[in-house]
Parts: sequence; C-alpha cells; structure tokens
Amino acid sequence: MNRSEKAKTAAAPARLTMLHRICTFLKETFLTLRFVEGALLCCGIYVLGDLVWWSAESFLYLFGASTLFSSFIYLFPVCAAFPYALRYRENRKNHLDYMILQRCSVSRYLNTLFVRTAASGFAVMAAGTLLFLGLIPVCFPHAVLSYELEEIGGLIMPFMEGVAQAENWFAYFGFYTVLIGISGVFWGVLALTVSAWVDNTYAIYIFPILFFYAMDYAASNLHLYSLSGQMFAMYYYETWQQALLYPLVTFGSMSVLCYLAFIYRGRRNCRES
Repeated sequence: MNRSEKAKTAAAPARLTMLHRICTFLKETFLTLRFVEGALLCCGIYVLGDLVWWSAESFLYLFGASTLFSSFIYLFPVCAAFPYALRYRENRKNHLDYMILQRCSVSRYLNTLFVRTAASGFAVMAAGTLLFLGLIPVCFPHAVLSYELEEIGGLIMPFMEGVAQAENWFAYFGFYTVLIGISGVFWGVLALTVSAWVDNTYAIYIFPILFFYAMDYAASNLHLYSLSGQMFAMYYYETWQQALLYPLVTFGSMSVLCYLAFIYRGRRNCRES
C-alpha cells in the first residue's frame, strides 16, 4: 500500500466522524417538534396581522401589511426562542450538562449551544416566512401576484422597485426572508442568554418581547431606526444592500454582546455546579 492509499484510508474515519457530527447537528437543531411549532407560530403571527385585509387583491400588499400595520410583530422573538433557547436551562435542570462536560470542554459546550441557537433562530423565522408565503393563496384567494397590480395597491419600497418591476419574486421575497432570519439569530441568542441568568421559563420568553417593545419605543423618541423597522425594511433605504447592512450591524453587534454575557455566566454556572 503506497502513501496516498494509506492517507485515504486514514482520512475515511475522519470524514465519517465529521459527517456524523453534521447530521447530528441538523437533526437536533432543525428536525424537532419545537422547530415546527416555532415555524407555525411565526406563520400564525403573519396571518394575524392580515386578518383585517381579508378581501385584499394584492399579494404584495398582504405580505407587507402583515408586519407594517400589525401589533403582533412583538411576538416574533418567541418564535426564534422556541427551537433551542431552552436547551441550556433544561440541561441544567436535568443535570445533563454534568454528563456532557465529562466528554467536552466548557468552552465547546457553551459555544455549541450558542451556535445551534443562532442557527435555529435564523432557520425558524425563515421557515415561518416561507410557510406564510405559501399560504397566502390559500388563506387569501383574492390575492394576485402582478407588478401592475402591486404598482397601484402594493407596498413596494423604492430600493426593491427594480426587483419587483422585473417580477423577480424569488429575489424579492428571498430578501425579506433573509432579513427576518437575521433578526431571528438575535432573538434566539437573547433568550438563551436570559436562560443563563434567570431560571424561569416565562421570563425567558417574555424578556425578548419586552426588550423589543422597549427598544422600539426608545428609538422613536430618539429618532433612531427601530428594531422592527430594520427587521422588515420599513425605511426608505437607498439600496437593498443598505437595507441589509443596517440590520446586520444592529442585530449582529447585539448578538455579540449576548455571546459575551452568555459565555461569562455559563462558565460561572459550570464552576458552581
């Protein structure tokens, strides 16, 4: 057996191990009942915001009105927290963290929890948005997707006008799906961080809602871009790149702060347990 064959033989177990870890990550993060519940709740919040526009004929108007004119948007953080944010608290309650830490370091354990929560937060918000888009023709049978109709009664922001005019709806709705997914990362890790400091399920779910509302209220008084406005691109940005950059910076920086607070408290909890 030459060197190349030996290298291939030695690398095979490593590839299998990596593939197994990836499959485990996907299964435990996305293929869960909680993930499905979070996506359904996200879709339901969209539908609740559209109930008063039952007879609307514009597909895009329904999509925009579901968030722009809705007070239910402050429930979106709960969706992002559903899939994985409670895992840290449950591990501590069931003493599973002690057994897990016998096989890996504290840093790896905490980092894995944080990454899985962030990934699930993005995915569940994106999945709920796509589910809502798929249900619009079912729940609102009068809605028609046509640029001519949208031009009259739709809610097309200027920076997305060119995309809508080209009727590139995949890019149009894909942009908004990615946008709300970015916010889902933050809402998920915020709930996870709260779970490291507060041992109460209700507080873990309610705190992100209160934070969302308080930040929007403060932004309106300080004449700053609100979190809800950045989540759904409700401002007149010059380009779609700018509409994407603002929430990336805002939610990204707050997610970093959550990471620091979670790692600090998580390490302390591990030392005390």
